[in-house]
Amino acid sequence: MIGSASVDATVRLWDVADPDPSAGRRRAHRPARHRRPPSPFTPSGHILATGGDDSAVRLWDVEDPDHPVSVGVLTGHSGGIAKLAIAPDGHSLITAGGDHTVRLWDTDPSRVAARVCATAWPPITREQWNQYLPGIDFSPPCG
Repeated sequence: MIGSASVDATVRLWDVADPDPSAGRRRAHRPARHRRPPSPFTPSGHILATGGDDSAVRLWDVEDPDHPVSVGVLTGHSGGIAKLAIAPDGHSLITAGGDHTVRLWDTDPSRVAARVCATAWPPITREQWNQYLPGIDFSPPCG
């Protein structure tokens, strides 16, 4: 499976498993309205990143190419996304924006959660939980 972007602001998924050009490789589903080339897929082969003039990077789970699912939006650039690449570690995304910045994004949720928990000190107490999240069972994410 590969992804392609077009000047008509669509991203298309192409099935290239069958080398026969008459096999009808194009997928009808267009998961995003982005003009920039999509990133390569993550090592799992299921996550595709797209970026566009809206300054956002969208992550798509394309395990089922006929029904891509949005799994996240990364914001931070103040200009359109010019380039996207998966870093060699397979869990980081590199973006270059029209705002003349380059950003490194960690796309591994467990690593992001561990970093948040390492910096969120002290952990939330039961009393704070009840104050800010009344009616929700106490279940601190970093406990």
